[in-house]
Amino acid sequence: MVVERFAKAVERSWKGWTASRGHVKHVLGSRNAAAASEDVAASEKKVEKRPPPTPKPYALFVKDRFQIVRRKHPLDNFQQTAARLGELWRKMGREEKERYAHLARVGWEKQAAAWFAAHPKRKPSPYANFVKVEMPRLKRSHPAASFADLSRMCGQQWHTLTPHQREPYAHQS
Repeated sequence: MVVERFAKAVERSWKGWTASRGHVKHVLGSRNAAAASEDVAASEKKVEKRPPPTPKPYALFVKDRFQIVRRKHPLDNFQQTAARLGELWRKMGREEKERYAHLARVGWEKQAAAWFAAHPKRKPSPYANFVKVEMPRLKRSHPAASFADLSRMCGQQWHTLTPHQREPYAHQS
């Protein structure tokens, strides 16, 4: 499995370098090429754990208008086309910009709904349940204490509990 990933990484590489979602790893010539391949796979897993980023209204505008501007000005290079698009965006009225903002919001909500459906929320740890119960008590008994002090006290109390005393917090949700 690791060897197959490494072979794929080498195939994608250029002069010994492979890029994976913004992370550049040196594969060929390294002492531990299998570990480098595993690092690439691990970074891909980390990316999947995040919800989709919010699309920007300007990005949707560019996606919508890029080909139109290119057809009107076929001799322009990319920089000139981008400058024209920026100029159009600046001249655009508030209502039209709001339309793109609405499209961005709706698109993100669809993506986020799919992502959150596939990634259910984890249940809190027993310590988190303990803090949820104990923190208000500590705040009442020590009103002048800072959050850091209250957290420290909570941690000390947790460490003094026996496994039998911790059980109720493990079963809370």
